[in-house]
Amino acid sequence: MRQGVISAEDDPTESLYDDAQPFGLTADLGRLGWCATQSRSLLSAEHWRSIIVMQRHFQEAGASLADPLETLDRLLVSLTALTGFALDDMTQDDGWRMLMLGRRLERIQFLAGLLATRLQEGCPVKQAELEWLLDIGGVSITYRTRYVSAPLLAPALQLMVFEDGSPRALAYQWRKIRSTLAALAVSIGAQPDDPLEQPVAQLKQLGTAGLDDEAEQGEERQRMSAALSALALAAQKISDRLALRHFSLVGSDVHTVAS
Repeated sequence: MRQGVISAEDDPTESLYDDAQPFGLTADLGRLGWCATQSRSLLSAEHWRSIIVMQRHFQEAGASLADPLETLDRLLVSLTALTGFALDDMTQDDGWRMLMLGRRLERIQFLAGLLATRLQEGCPVKQAELEWLLDIGGVSITYRTRYVSAPLLAPALQLMVFEDGSPRALAYQWRKIRSTLAALAVSIGAQPDDPLEQPVAQLKQLGTAGLDDEAEQGEERQRMSAALSALALAAQKISDRLALRHFSLVGSDVHTVAS
């Protein structure tokens, strides 16, 4: 297996625990531990212990090549606990705002990019795919309670993109990002900036009408795909701008997205 590349033929057990993967779980957990060490004074004893226990359990699972699904389920529960500590246990100062911004920007990049890629393909979206996307988007329960029918593309995207009250939807993310950026600007005496304004306006203008129309769906899906890609790119630009403005990057390679 080539370093940094996971293919469909790879053993999932080996891939999960492969420490040669620069963007694999082992590397990510290592980076998480390093970040926690650097900010140890800002974490409660329970928060710190949860990170240590999570890393130890993952290392033990890797040493014994435990079942990947069981390991991932256990890791998901641990990460959910860390989210709770971040929301309820940390002082909500500018450092905390940066943490929340990072989470929300990553969610936009991932979900908007995923949806854009699937819509750009042009082929019909199967029901099983929609169910998977709803699960990934965290709105499966909302869809089942709101629509008494099999998943359709337009209402599914309405929930994943425009549902302002859903904490996993893109609309919720961009609303929170805007308010956090405004609070950060006030705290440092700068003018608030809203790089998401244009892609968000474009998405709202498009809406989800016509996405299930057989005669128009190809063109409508391409436009929606382009708008979602623009949103993901805007989130990346915000991340780069925040890193350059607020973080010391000594000894690190800086890669930015061109304006």
